[in-house]
Amino acid sequence: MERGAANERYDLEGENIWSSRRDMVAGIIRFHRPDLVGMQEVLHRQLEDLQERLPEYGWVGSGRDGNNNVVEIFM
Repeated sequence: MERGAANERYDLEGENIWSSRRDMVAGIIRFHRPDLVGMQEVLHRQLEDLQERLPEYGWVGSGRDGNNNVVEIFM
């Protein structure tokens, strides 16, 4: 089983804004093809962007406050 980890750094402003990083992040996941990716600091809208770009993956987990705003495992 291949595993990966990613810290998505929320949706920062400036040159590190998520819209500038989402294709790169999806490309890295696609290149390495892990079975599981442990995510940190992923907002729900970021997960939706990754799901759109990586439809072969699903997700499980919940936010730290229990409201699903942050996801922990992408698979």
